[in-house]
Parts: sequence; C-alpha cells; structure tokens
Amino acid sequence: MAKKSPPDNEQNRLAQVEQSDLGESQLNEEFIDWLKKWGNQILLAVLVVALLGVGWQWLERTRSETRDTAWANLDSAQLPASLEEIAEGARGVDAVTPLALMRAADQYLGSVQTGARFDREASAEDYELDDDTRTLFLQRADALYAEAIVAVGDYEAVFARKLLVVSALFGQAAVAESRGDTEQTRSILERIKTVAAPQYPELVRQAEQRMDTIITTKVSFPLAQDLPQPEPAADLPDPSVLLGTSEAGAEPPAAGEAGEGDASARDATNLILQGGEGSTEAPGDGSD
Repeated sequence: MAKKSPPDNEQNRLAQVEQSDLGESQLNEEFIDWLKKWGNQILLAVLVVALLGVGWQWLERTRSETRDTAWANLDSAQLPASLEEIAEGARGVDAVTPLALMRAADQYLGSVQTGARFDREASAEDYELDDDTRTLFLQRADALYAEAIVAVGDYEAVFARKLLVVSALFGQAAVAESRGDTEQTRSILERIKTVAAPQYPELVRQAEQRMDTIITTKVSFPLAQDLPQPEPAADLPDPSVLLGTSEAGAEPPAAGEAGEGDASARDATNLILQGGEGSTEAPGDGSD
C-alpha cells in the first residue's frame, strides 16, 4: 500500500484545526449573545441572593441581641412599672412578656400578704397598707395575671406553656383567697386541674391540696373601737380606805354614822394636802 504524501497530511491537520476554530468561535459568539441577553438578570439575581444572605445574618444577630437584652432587663427589674414596660417591649421574645407580667403581679400580691408597700421605705408614714391601697393592689395583681395568661397564647398546642398558665392561675387563686372569695378560689383551682392534666399530675395534686385547706367560713374579727366598752363603776371606793385612815377589814359604817365618817375622811384629806400643819400627830395615831 502506498503511503500518503506529507503535504496531504498537513492539509488535513490544517483543515481540522480550522474546523475546530470555527466551532469554538461559533460557541463563543453564542455565549456572548447569551450573556448580552441574560447577563444583567443573572447579575441582579446574584446580588439579590447575596443581599438576602447578609440581611438574614443581620436579622439573626438583631434577634439574638434583642433576646439577650430582654432577659437581662427582666433579671434587673424590680418595680412593677419597670416590669410592665419590659413586658410591652419584649412581646414575641421567648416567654419574657408573661414572666414579666407575673413578676409584677407577684409584687402587688406580696405587698398585700405582708401588709407593707413595696415602693416605700420602712420609715415612711404610708409604709403599711390601708384598706383602699390593699383593694387597689389586689385588683392590679389580678389584672396582670390575666394579661400574662393572654400573653402565653395557645397553651394547648405547646403543652410546655401550660406551666406559665398554671403559675398565673395560682396567682389569681391567691388573689381571690385574699379577698375572702372562697367560691372564686375553688373555681380557679378547678381550672388549674383541667389545664395541668395530664402532663403535670403533680400540679393537679397541689391544686387539690390547696382546695382542702381553703377556709369555707369567713372569720372576721371586730376592730378595737367596735368592742363593747366596760361601764364605769357605780360605787366609788371609800376615800378613807385609799388614804389608809381606816383599819383593814373594818365594816362600813352604819347609816347613822355615815356623816361622821365622811367628816373624818375630809379632815384626813385636808390634813394630808396641807402637809400636816397645826399638828405633829399622824392621822389615826391615837397618841396624846
């Protein structure tokens, strides 16, 4: 078989190279055309994805900082006004809002139970609760416990929230008991048993024990000014007995001798008041 001449091989290679170059050139032109058509949209989409990633990171960082700040404020707050402000500003942040509301309610209820105001020094004149302030504190505590229950939300869907609801209900039961409303107290405790079951049987038993200790009969003690006052003595004691001018155990004088006894008592009284002037003898001495 005769071999092909070298020029023919060279021409074949050149043809293949030219064909390859034409194919690559055509691909490049198509890619350039595609970029011209879709390049801006692709670049915009890439920028949007990048911005979304940066925004998500910022949002997560902001949420974390907000959560940390809310819990820190809850730990440091003491007065109910501050706790209510934290509860309003931390809505949707974990369980900060119901916890803050319950802590504020506990402050009012604690003052009623101790009889002293939480916002006064012990030396203040109004440190002890009066009846009007006591009623106001009980109303405020009951309202805050109710707000806490609302702030918890759907506790049936997430049974872990039941602990918050049960805690607030126990607070309302204590408020009702402080008011002396045993029927309301029993009603709230029955609701606690319904909410706590079946996940928290210990809380159910605690509610039942609380019901057993409720005083069904309200005992009220009268005030000091309402107590009966003793009547004054009708017969005053004999002045001679108080002054020591009569012998111990002596019988009272007869009716006929009453005038002489009174005169002697008056003489003895005048003698003591005058310091014994005109005589050196002690009354009743009997010495000459």
